[in-house]
Amino acid sequence: MAGEHAELHRQAIQLKRRRTDRKTVKISVKAVYAVACLSAEQASPTELAG
Repeated sequence: MAGEHAELHRQAIQLKRRRTDRKTVKISVKAVYAVACLSAEQASPTELAG
């Protein structure tokens, strides 16, 4: 069973959202992460981000 997942490759992407509050002029940044069970050959970074 352990060898079954030995070839599993994953890619992770990070999405950042920057927002400025108009009243306080404070900038906030939020990050969200996603993990894909596809190898780099199956999906490029551009395809994952799109």
